[in-house]
Amino acid sequence: MGGDERIPLGVRVVCSPPAWALDPGQFEGSMNLVLKLNVQGTISTDEEDIVGAFIDGQLRGRANVQYVPQVSYPGNNVYLAYLTVYGSAADLNKPVSLQIWDASACLL
Repeated sequence: MGGDERIPLGVRVVCSPPAWALDPGQFEGSMNLVLKLNVQGTISTDEEDIVGAFIDGQLRGRANVQYVPQVSYPGNNVYLAYLTVYGSAADLNKPVSLQIWDASACLL
């Protein structure tokens, strides 16, 4: 009462992520990947972490890590990235490279 109540507050300072902007409408096809991100030997549980997919150096998809309660169980929280990669017929058989933005370390 009287404005003396404590308010629990958590603060996290994060670096600016890469400016990965994508227009899926410029591509005629797509494929979906479900990823468990391994960042230097540690499975990511950071929802600020991002994975980007690239073909010939051009961004073709991006996804954040997210908690997935449907496949989690006590003692095993599962975090996945649902990544849609966009492309066209000219991309057939071209390699897709992945880059990970590790938000807590501010590293690509």
